[in-house]
Amino acid sequence: MDKKPGIIIGLLREISNFAIIKSFIRNGIEVTVFDHDPEAPGFFISGINKKLISPDPEKNPEDFMSFLLELGRKDPGKALLVNDDPCSQLIADNKNELKKYFLILIPDGQLNCIAFDKAKTARALEAFQVSSPKTYFFDSPEDNLNDVGIDFPLVLKPRSSGGSRGQHVVKNSNELDRILNMLGEKKLGYIAQEWIPGGVTSLCNLGVLFDEQSEPKAVFTCRKLSTVRSKHIYQGIATYYVSERIPEIIDIGLEFFRKIKWQGLAELEFKFDKRDGKYKMFEINPRVWAWIRLPMECGVNFPEIYYDLVRGKKVEPQFNFRSGVTFLRTIIDSYSMYYKLMDKDIRFGALCSDLYNKYSRVLFHPEDNLIEELPWKSPNLRWISFYTKRLRKYG
Repeated sequence: MDKKPGIIIGLLREISNFAIIKSFIRNGIEVTVFDHDPEAPGFFISGINKKLISPDPEKNPEDFMSFLLELGRKDPGKALLVNDDPCSQLIADNKNELKKYFLILIPDGQLNCIAFDKAKTARALEAFQVSSPKTYFFDSPEDNLNDVGIDFPLVLKPRSSGGSRGQHVVKNSNELDRILNMLGEKKLGYIAQEWIPGGVTSLCNLGVLFDEQSEPKAVFTCRKLSTVRSKHIYQGIATYYVSERIPEIIDIGLEFFRKIKWQGLAELEFKFDKRDGKYKMFEINPRVWAWIRLPMECGVNFPEIYYDLVRGKKVEPQFNFRSGVTFLRTIIDSYSMYYKLMDKDIRFGALCSDLYNKYSRVLFHPEDNLIEELPWKSPNLRWISFYTKRLRKYG
């Protein structure tokens, strides 16, 4: 029997890596990991074969690519999987060169940028007539959208960012002028998008994996039940999910990705618009996503399917999964509940009831109610320290 190729995984800051790395280790796959931060939590998972310090792909892209290519030349034939936006764009831009040494499944740089850049995402959705929020673009530093009829509220978003960082919810034209003047020429790195009314549960996610022929091999959908509330974040990072089959967003996502000839992994984000009864796609993440453990536990192991595809194994489409399974991120959910209480978005009694409902489900039905970020599970404590520092920095 031929030995299975190893896999190289980076970057290691997100807790989503823990489930992926541990899954490959359990299956006897040799795992190499890399990150530019020696304190990245993923380095401290037991069972990893090799740990490497890389250049920062965002600050030193040329050095990072030299690092990857040298790694590939020394030890070719391994699968490569990353979960960082700038890193994924670099790899897509250099896809042809990297394929000489690594087993990878990603779109090319131009296509990946459609997902990475929110302005290009919005234009592509409009071009392919996919229901999406109305989006406004800044054509020059002087453009304050004064000549465009705008409905408020709207959201100002950086063209490339994650977790709602840098976003501004704008309620009226005076607020818009103030924020745009504050941004100055930086506004060219932003888009303005209509705010679709609706609560947290109107937000849904679709995870997909497409093969080299742009055919879907894995699909999973879930609904958000709670999102982070902090100093600057609202309805961005989710803290509580439930698996749920949502045929409408599956159909929308698969049709769009077939048309643009997507390859590899992606997460698509939607919001249900009760005004017209349609799901609106508003974001694409061309990488592994934060809630990857939920589909893995529900029967769709995206990393394993990715690994099988890149090594040429025949893979049958995996569209079936368990519905009704919840996934609670304990630390960021607790952090969020604190800010909701401080902002008087929730009363103390309601907060206690919410916590009781979540944790009693976990306690009495653990097989259907997953819990993440438990501090006594190694190396979660390192991740908690790492992540809370980042929350303090970004709010």
